[in-house]
Amino acid sequence: MRKNTRGRPRSRASQEAVLRAAVELLEEQGFTAMTMEGIAARAEVSKQTVYRWWSSKSEVVVEALSTGYFPGGLPVMQHSGDGRDDLRADLRAWLDAMRESIACEADASLTQAVLVALAGGSERSAAVHEWLVMPMREALEQRFIAHDQRHPGTLAGPPEFLAELLAGSLLLRLMFAEPTSSQWADQLVDFVSPAPLRAP
Repeated sequence: MRKNTRGRPRSRASQEAVLRAAVELLEEQGFTAMTMEGIAARAEVSKQTVYRWWSSKSEVVVEALSTGYFPGGLPVMQHSGDGRDDLRADLRAWLDAMRESIACEADASLTQAVLVALAGGSERSAAVHEWLVMPMREALEQRFIAHDQRHPGTLAGPPEFLAELLAGSLLLRLMFAEPTSSQWADQLVDFVSPAPLRAP
């Protein structure tokens, strides 16, 4: 939660109203169209109140994200189950779910807000890391525990490195407006978890 360094302490009711308003407007209008003035109007607080606690709309959105005001969240990598341990299949399924989520207009607006926050060197970067990288890291850690900290068929490196590699590749695609195509997903999975060589 952002520290209030300007003026009196926050009103909890006003804070919650602003964060809810930001989520509603992001879903209705998208990140580009929403404004701090619009957030204040929807929350029924003064514009000065919003600017006293947040310096930009991306800060409001990322705080709403980090404090649980967005339902659902991003897809998390699932275990394939049925006694199998197919990391490649699970990574591919996760990337497909992420691609579908990003294609959703509301999620695309949220992603845009996150990228703006990162580009501006926002103090919300830790919240972005928690939102995007940590779920993948935790999922990979669970898979690595049974394999002496290295999953068969993956690049060398701890789970946090692989999670950052996956999340970083996704963020770069979004930042430069490159498509998260099926071909890109295949290439990323092949790089992180190469397919086993077939016997001649």
